[in-house]
Amino acid sequence: MQRIAPITVAIVTCAACAKPTDPLDGDVIAIQTPSFTIQPGEEKFYCYFTSLPATSDTGVYRFTSSMTPGSHHMIVFKTKTAQAADGTFGECDGFGQGSGLSDIPVWLYASQNPESELVMPDGVGVALAASQPVMVNMHYVNTTDAPITANVNLELDTFAPGATYTEAHAYITYNTKIDIPAGAVGMVSGSCDVDPASQFIMMSTHSHKYTTSAKVMDGATQVLETLDWQHATVQKWEAPYFSFASGKLDYSCQYRNTTNMPLTTGESALANEMCMAVGLQFPATGDTFCLNSQTITL
Repeated sequence: MQRIAPITVAIVTCAACAKPTDPLDGDVIAIQTPSFTIQPGEEKFYCYFTSLPATSDTGVYRFTSSMTPGSHHMIVFKTKTAQAADGTFGECDGFGQGSGLSDIPVWLYASQNPESELVMPDGVGVALAASQPVMVNMHYVNTTDAPITANVNLELDTFAPGATYTEAHAYITYNTKIDIPAGAVGMVSGSCDVDPASQFIMMSTHSHKYTTSAKVMDGATQVLETLDWQHATVQKWEAPYFSFASGKLDYSCQYRNTTNMPLTTGESALANEMCMAVGLQFPATGDTFCLNSQTITL
């Protein structure tokens, strides 16, 4: 990876924002990643590391993002400590390996669409620490016959310092047991504990090109299903929001392996698969991971 001058992260004062004035409004933090070129047929993962310029703990009540064509997804992770120096940019090379659960990168925001927005309910924000270290993970696949130049732009609208808000945190599933033989169909699933009192703002799935279905269930009730891996279903709720009445979040993914190699869990959209359900819930005091069927709150 290379280190560039960290000039692509800035605070935009609310006087410059195209939004109504609100006494709870704080700063708008704008992140623009460096541009990079993807050659025809290439698949690349680029990572950009920085620290957000907030001088005190705060909460984000709106995320807005834009991506240039060719993106499979963009994910913003937060960590307790910096995984690389501010301004570090390059191919990801297994960021965060060896950090363990004490400082695992935590999903903060993601999008698979060129233009996207996520707005929290009134008085709810995704908690960030002062000088929060973040990493922007960008996955691009160039299926055209010409080079593409890509970058990602992100804005985080924050509460004013000292404002009172209810914390929202991520709920994420991950399955390590994907193993589909060449030319075969198969599936993986998991069953995760979830507090029936938690209210979910949104939920989606994340998987790759061999997925024929990715589902999230609440007991016998289907919460959502993705049938097009490139355009994952994003379920958003308004008041009274959604709660898993069964106390269980059951997720599953079905695959058709059209390759001559086994499909296993991994990052490549061309050679591996994933099975993830990703949501935001409140009230919460920490982020929740469900690895296969084991639930851990950090």
